Amino acid sequence: MLPPLSDGSTSQADLDGLCYQYRYDEQKRLVEKKLPGRQWEFIIYDNLDRVIATGPALSPFNDITASGWLFTKYDVFGRVAYTGWMQASVTSAERNTLQAARNAQTSNLSEAKTASDNTVNGVAFRYTNQAWPTGSGWHVLTVNYYDDYSFPGAPAAFPDVEGQPVYYNLTVLPKGLPTGFWTRVPEASTAVAGELSYNLYDHKARPVRVRTLNHMGGYTQADTKLDFFGKVLYTVTEHKRTNADAALTVREDFAYSSQDRLLSRTHKVNNNPTELLSMNAYDELGQLISKKTGGQDLSGNSPFQKVDYAYTVRGWLKGINDTGTLSKPGDPLDLFAFRINYDRVENTTGYEVKPLYNGNIAETFWKAASDNYLRSYDHAYDAMNRLTRSFYQKEGAATHSYNEDVQYDRNGNIKGLQRNGASDGAIGQGIDILTYTYDPQKPNMLRKVMDASLSPQGFYDDSDGITDPVDDYAYDDFGNMTADQNKNITEILYNQLNLPTKITFGSLKRKIDYLYTANGKKVRKNLNSRDLMEIGSIDYLDGFQYRDGWLQFFPTSEGYVRATVVNGTTAYSYVYNYTDHLGNIRLSYAQDPASPTELKILEENHYYPYGLKHTNYNSDLLVHREYRGVLGIKEPGPIEPLVPVLPYNYKYNGKELQDEMGLNMTAMDFRQYDNALGRFNSLDALAEMQYSYTPYHFSGNNPIFFSDPMGLIQGGPMINAMWNNTPAGTNSFWQNDGSGLFYSESSSSNTGFVGIDGFGTFYDNLMPPVTLTYGTSGAGLIIQNHIYKYGDQEGKKVTKKSAGITKNDNAEIIIGKLLKAMKNGDYIDGGDLDFLNSKIGLLINEATMNSHGELTIDRTLAGGIAGIKKNAKLVLTPGSIGNMKGYNFELTGVSESIKNKIYTSGFINDNKLYFYEKGKLFSVSIEK
Repeated sequence: MLPPLSDGSTSQADLDGLCYQYRYDEQKRLVEKKLPGRQWEFIIYDNLDRVIATGPALSPFNDITASGWLFTKYDVFGRVAYTGWMQASVTSAERNTLQAARNAQTSNLSEAKTASDNTVNGVAFRYTNQAWPTGSGWHVLTVNYYDDYSFPGAPAAFPDVEGQPVYYNLTVLPKGLPTGFWTRVPEASTAVAGELSYNLYDHKARPVRVRTLNHMGGYTQADTKLDFFGKVLYTVTEHKRTNADAALTVREDFAYSSQDRLLSRTHKVNNNPTELLSMNAYDELGQLISKKTGGQDLSGNSPFQKVDYAYTVRGWLKGINDTGTLSKPGDPLDLFAFRINYDRVENTTGYEVKPLYNGNIAETFWKAASDNYLRSYDHAYDAMNRLTRSFYQKEGAATHSYNEDVQYDRNGNIKGLQRNGASDGAIGQGIDILTYTYDPQKPNMLRKVMDASLSPQGFYDDSDGITDPVDDYAYDDFGNMTADQNKNITEILYNQLNLPTKITFGSLKRKIDYLYTANGKKVRKNLNSRDLMEIGSIDYLDGFQYRDGWLQFFPTSEGYVRATVVNGTTAYSYVYNYTDHLGNIRLSYAQDPASPTELKILEENHYYPYGLKHTNYNSDLLVHREYRGVLGIKEPGPIEPLVPVLPYNYKYNGKELQDEMGLNMTAMDFRQYDNALGRFNSLDALAEMQYSYTPYHFSGNNPIFFSDPMGLIQGGPMINAMWNNTPAGTNSFWQNDGSGLFYSESSSSNTGFVGIDGFGTFYDNLMPPVTLTYGTSGAGLIIQNHIYKYGDQEGKKVTKKSAGITKNDNAEIIIGKLLKAMKNGDYIDGGDLDFLNSKIGLLINEATMNSHGELTIDRTLAGGIAGIKKNAKLVLTPGSIGNMKGYNFELTGVSESIKNKIYTSGFINDNKLYFYEKGKLFSVSIEK
């Protein structure tokens, strides 16, 4: 694939530096690929066409520096049994040798469960170790268990959970359900610490308990009380950092309207008073129009804040509170207001800002109670919808104090960036005049940035801004940045997921070490510096965050709970966040414990479009701290208290700003983002989904509309919010109340989110299975299992074709044409079928799969079509065409005329059944 910057060139230099290269074997399976600026990668398959190894992959361990293979072993049903890493030479010749051996292997292709432990390099698991690689020359990273509770660390007792009998146990086996997960926390290769999770289910196979034992011996246990329809009535979460610690218990209760909309959510820590997190009100369309937050008045008559929402006729968010006035009769004084203009422009800038009709945002306005000034940005875009200029105004005057202008090359690499910001005065003053220089052989790789402004604010340049003969940045063979002279970073080491494990500043005496689970969840950060304020460790345990062993805070749906030690006892205080349409935290507030009638703003965060924080007018940081034996909200003192206070550093895109030792990076889930430069420091793992963009881009170069908290691909904020608040290693259930507000049974990671829907998709096998419910649970769509499964096309030719499908084809004809195209090796993109948007969709209440792999969808309705019997079924059975695994389908229990109408309603692509409901595309996976 040739991106725009290649200009159609097929020279070897351009192919290696800019293009996406693919090689296939005689079975049309993708076996080698090369991303721009990265070394060749290799793929090995078994005789069932399953990917069993990829490489090269960096070592997960801190005592092994060589790279090797990441491998996957499956059970007989094609489910991932366990994964691991093997140190070995990874070359094209080695791949050929290994693939030839796998082609000749006709037995022992899958793993089987064992009754006793098998141990490889200290890790015990209950599988045979008969699939390649065998022996002990490798290291286990993750283990998945299904169908029963026979595995190391599995529960031996199955008590009722919140009055709900646990249906599946050692006698009634949970066939087809995931039961346990073990994930290594790699340090040295001889250490075998890890996290163990297990699920308990009720008689409807709904998870009612998820228990995770962390790598330190503590645990987080989330119990869920469900009603008949599956709505979450309340959750109880119990948490310990280590087994010796006292347990912390959190309970959340939920109340619903008769339409199953979430009305209220309350929160209780241990035996402390119950707090009202939110009380919601809706309009006739089901849109959330107001939310009361905070306080112990559970009736909602005296909340801390009443947050109002306004929408366009298309349902897009256009306002949070009223930017015209923060004071409304009968309501508390609004602390923050935010407004979005799409197809209208109010400010007069004299520049190219104009009304937009394609969904892009023309203007954003905000106002905070700290100074009551109305501020705004006017945005301009190029023909590719990339943000080019953002003009700042204050009280209607174009001061340009925080302007940001950006220029790009044809791949979306930033070539130049100009930024004002020395003051919030009447005249804008430049703090950044940046020129980006890229590697001539690898034109997406940034080598040097020079700042002609000579200002120490914004981006810091280690040169004089005129000449800089030495490159600022270096990279490894995987495209990861390994050095940054502007920040005095001399070395960055990475693990097998290309996540940074060590960042060294100048010498080994100043460094940051990171510890992750094998699937990429950060669990610890160690700081080592000459500065005593930058020494210590931070633990990240299922949302509970610790500093040097002391609990600091844990999240709620509306902010977080701050833990403060006062006179030897831990006090818990609720802090609430205002967020904008992208999930950026703009303002945090709390009730002052020393003055309960006073609501204080703890911090304001207002940003340039690419995420750098404005200075000179944001409020100073306030924190909860003890002063003379009394808890209050104070400024950080010059003397650190005996129990350290960790700042709440979650800001842009809702992610943690890492400002220790001048790092100044935002830690997205899978990559580090530089807010000053507007780009990531390593390649996007999903770069192949956007060939026309540089693999280092942020939010498609449109950070006003898109966010990217995962560091994978830009997406709509609603999907991102669900992703961010789904605990890794567990199943999660998200309920959409119809207004864009989602909630989950996992109280340690609950969220409510309201914003522009945009677009977003769950990609790849990045997290365990998730269950999502759209609409009301009584008459909605359930999507179960493998919601992140994306990539079964990996062995096929990557081209988009319409497959000869026309808008008049019914689903039966469409499926035939799709299968024919797939047999020819063509990749059919679901987006090519948008013309089906007008077709009536299927409404599915429940989907089940038996032991033979047949998926049965009961009570199938098609937009009120009459004549369907109650026992009508759509049965799909496994089949294959060429190298494609597919499903044959048959609808029974209905007449031929009704059958044809239902077939017309949906289509199957990429092993999913797609259908439309109320103009929105839904899908249910039919792969098990």
